[in-house]
Amino acid sequence: MTNYYVKALWDSDAGVYFSETNVPGLNIEAETLHDFIAIAEELAPQMLEANVPGYSPDMLRGPATAALELAVA
Repeated sequence: MTNYYVKALWDSDAGVYFSETNVPGLNIEAETLHDFIAIAEELAPQMLEANVPGYSPDMLRGPATAALELAVA
């Protein structure tokens, strides 16, 4: 079983959050973290279904988890 993840990283030059993920086909850019999360929740299951052979939404076990890490330069 593979654990899939989506991380939101901040690009201060572009002023957007962008994704780091192992979900095939998923690429996200959003101006707010709220928008990023909404897009990820909608598109990640769609990308898994479209790009992972044998994937089914019934295969999801338990709730998704979230973590927030802040880096200060």
